[in-house]
Amino acid sequence: MSAECPKARILLVGTEHFVSRRDLYNPHLKDMLSPDNQKEILEVVERLSAFRPTVIGVEHGSERVPELNEEYQLYLRGAFDLPAEETYQVAFRIAEMAGLDRLHGINAWGREYEGTGYSDLDPYTKAHGQETELRSILEKARRVAERDLHLGGSLRKRLLAMNGREWLDSNLGFYMQLLRIGDEDEPIGADVVTGWWYNRNLRIFSRMQATSRDPSSRLLVLIGAGHVPILRLCVEASWDHELVEVSDYL
Repeated sequence: MSAECPKARILLVGTEHFVSRRDLYNPHLKDMLSPDNQKEILEVVERLSAFRPTVIGVEHGSERVPELNEEYQLYLRGAFDLPAEETYQVAFRIAEMAGLDRLHGINAWGREYEGTGYSDLDPYTKAHGQETELRSILEKARRVAERDLHLGGSLRKRLLAMNGREWLDSNLGFYMQLLRIGDEDEPIGADVVTGWWYNRNLRIFSRMQATSRDPSSRLLVLIGAGHVPILRLCVEASWDHELVEVSDYL
């Protein structure tokens, strides 16, 4: 990075969800409020705080941000007990250590093409004889999710694994499998992934850009690890940002 062209720095932290989310697969989750897990969370918070973020982006939409920041202010005053969700357990604590007065919601939902949402895959495959294909893809995805659920080691070690190239490629591979649904004349799988997943992540990156226009910004993004493959590519290709590796801090 040259002195003539400073870039905002972005630390992408892909995480497991600490509580059930509106996701394709929600397995049985660990009790993140247990003493052992609290110790592991505090270790991660301390390590990530060394990044010294000036901005923190979390996986919540703009409609949730006012309430979220009211809760954050209560937390700073010692009047709010942190729920189990990762925004509270990790982002609130890092923001406090960084001396920040608020968090930024960067979540967005994709703009699906008409008739090509994820829910349209089931009726399409039934009508076009691809039910077995879709079931096979979803079963493989379930096995991958079960594997991730049983990642060994502490939270720090799990996050390192989930932000590693092998895990990220495997996760993105699920969406590539969906491209097999459809045919040359009607590639519905490609349209579903474009609107449902790629559009969503590009919108999220747009919000990340809006929070880090100042080249001196140090943006820490805490988000479900499945988003990281696309967001990482966006940051790496950005003229205005420099990607910071999670492994540099964890």
